[in-house]
Amino acid sequence: MTDQPSTPTQLCDWIAGSLDSVRAAVAAVQGALETACAERDAARMAVQVEQDRASRAEADLLRATEEFELSVGELRQEHVTLIDQHQTASTSLPLDQLLIVFASMKRATTYPDVLTALVDGLARELSRVALFEVQGSRLLGLQQRGLEVERDISTIALAPTPESLLGRALSSGRFEVHVTNARTEGDSTLPFGGTPSCALAIPVSIAGMSPAVIYADDSDRPEFATGASWARAKFAELLQQHALLELIRISVEQKALTEYREYAVMLVNEIEFAHA
Repeated sequence: MTDQPSTPTQLCDWIAGSLDSVRAAVAAVQGALETACAERDAARMAVQVEQDRASRAEADLLRATEEFELSVGELRQEHVTLIDQHQTASTSLPLDQLLIVFASMKRATTYPDVLTALVDGLARELSRVALFEVQGSRLLGLQQRGLEVERDISTIALAPTPESLLGRALSSGRFEVHVTNARTEGDSTLPFGGTPSCALAIPVSIAGMSPAVIYADDSDRPEFATGASWARAKFAELLQQHALLELIRISVEQKALTEYREYAVMLVNEIEFAHA
């Protein structure tokens, strides 16, 4: 048992010691409270950062959706115009095909899945389709539909010139169209020769993913008129824009999942540290 102070001096010393102990305990509590407040503020800041990122991603998705809907409206108007002009059945825009391809893209969960759905969709209206990965100034073959090549497409590498169709698409980052008369001679700016009435270069690029470009043409369909060529070009452009929307969706979902996992791990670590 602690000896009780028996003199005024000892009593004063005992009280002073007790006050020091109380002050130390209060200081420890204040320190723990400040630490907890700092951790709370850091957590709030992290949540705010994630909310800001989600807001920016939502704005990007909304902007891309508005652009896509505008293109759909243009396609519908072109469809009405073609009908009003009494075009042949072969020139009507394949709206039913768009819905099929859109549904296929919506089921995609990865970047390669979307590219495959895009290639398959283009092959519904264009006889030759080739997908390339962009590596610097070179294009490395990934997939193809309808091309009669002696080697596997994965062994083919192209180095397009700036004035070529693919070169223009790579430098501009935009959808490029080349429309010719099927009776003219082959164009040297096209990578696989032939005499297509419609040739397309379709870049596909999303931040954080390897850029790609698709070449497509209708070389085996010389019977189609120029009007049908532009209809197929619009069909391909809509597929490209919808693919970009789906890629944005996948990118946002994957990024959000990764960041939330990291945030959860951080919270678990902080809780374990606080109770250690």
